[in-house]
Amino acid sequence: MSVVADSGGVNTIPGPPVPPGQDRVLVVDDDATTRRILAAALSRLGYSVAVAEDAYAGLSAVENDRFDAILLDVYMPGLSGLDALPLLRSRWSRADLPVLVISADSDNSRITTALQRGANDYVVKPFEPGVLAARIGTQIAIAREARTAAGFRPTQGAAPPPLVGWCRVCNAAVPEGDACPSCEAPRPPDGWPALSTSSVPLLGTVLNHRYVFDQFIGAGASGEVYRVTDRELGRRLAIKVVDTGPLDELEGQQRMGAVRSEARALAGIRNPHVVTIHDLVRVGRDRVGIVTDYVDGRSVARWLELDDVLGWSDALEIARQTAQALHSVHEANLLHLDVKPANLMVESFARNRIVVRVVDFGLARAVGATYSGGTPAWAAPEQLDGAPLDARADVYGLGTTLWAMLTGSAPWPESERAALAIARLGGLPRLDVELPDDDAWDALRTLLSSMLSVRPDDRPNTMFDVLVELDAIVARCAAAERTREI
Repeated sequence: MSVVADSGGVNTIPGPPVPPGQDRVLVVDDDATTRRILAAALSRLGYSVAVAEDAYAGLSAVENDRFDAILLDVYMPGLSGLDALPLLRSRWSRADLPVLVISADSDNSRITTALQRGANDYVVKPFEPGVLAARIGTQIAIAREARTAAGFRPTQGAAPPPLVGWCRVCNAAVPEGDACPSCEAPRPPDGWPALSTSSVPLLGTVLNHRYVFDQFIGAGASGEVYRVTDRELGRRLAIKVVDTGPLDELEGQQRMGAVRSEARALAGIRNPHVVTIHDLVRVGRDRVGIVTDYVDGRSVARWLELDDVLGWSDALEIARQTAQALHSVHEANLLHLDVKPANLMVESFARNRIVVRVVDFGLARAVGATYSGGTPAWAAPEQLDGAPLDARADVYGLGTTLWAMLTGSAPWPESERAALAIARLGGLPRLDVELPDDDAWDALRTLLSSMLSVRPDDRPNTMFDVLVELDAIVARCAAAERTREI
């Protein structure tokens, strides 16, 4: 039986490997004393224990290791246990990975929320170690019985069918068949057009004998984005292809340096709302590709195109998750500097839960850097002026994005910089949105006014400050909704 030494992050277990048949438990709690007590108690009772200091570290641990159960705290900085639950359930069912929430909060609504979001059980502190161990063992046994009853068998993926053409509707490479696997468009009467006729030369090609370019997603200022299939691991990923130019020329070397900076920025951030980088590859002589998670969803910009505005609950939830992501970005001493609806991807899961992923770090810079650029309708005034930047520039970008989600458009039109500056100095237009609580509406208006202040000193200092305010607004709205239902 082993207990990890608690030194921050996810702790590895020293010494011999875990004996066959010994159940592994991951304890996720931001309090070091609680982690040590739980690890020691569960180890004495026969479990192999690892610990993580926050929800981000816990999510990273389960991606890279095997656990039979998780003990998850509720109140943790940045990403709470309740926020982590739907992220876990998007990848693992209750039978795949039992999660027991453990908290001193015995409020019935909190317990109900945890169970609705995917917890197998909810344990209220203080607890008796033997009873806790028994409840963990019960959930592990139930999960195993469920997998057995479902006829669970590990299988290896079969080789994908050969690609014979492409779909004009969604720009995806397709195998022989009656419909496109990506968008379900029917095969044309004269058959799928040949890949050689596509205007996207990379479609259907294979890179490094591994990555199959099977769909063109789109192009932006910083490169072209494709969906690829990793033939070695059988998973879908995304790759952003950036034109660097010949690397034996100064401009090519500078562009390659910028790509490496973006890749390192992504690789150094541990947050489920930020896409994970998997590889950095050469794509021919003059291009390089950044391989990341593939987000099977749609951007907030596309959502606004379809629905004009978002409901207040979706808008606030997207803003909360984006603030969580940007808080981690800033903790890594980086700035995104291109926060806008097009760079927020949203995936939908069971029970109408949504998960946000922040993408496109092509403009990322270190805190304190000077940079002149960005999208005028969304970027902070000091960013357009080339002044030294800090977290408040991204606070401004999130403010413009939240405003657009609630109203259908940016607070000010995208125009020449001089006209834009005059519009911003004139103050915000009226926020025409209804919330179920008047105090919440006042708090939202005050928060947006401060986030969108022309002077950085008038904005919230950190993204964590924004997150605290958003959490309070959401709590007021939820309480008002519950009162109405009663």
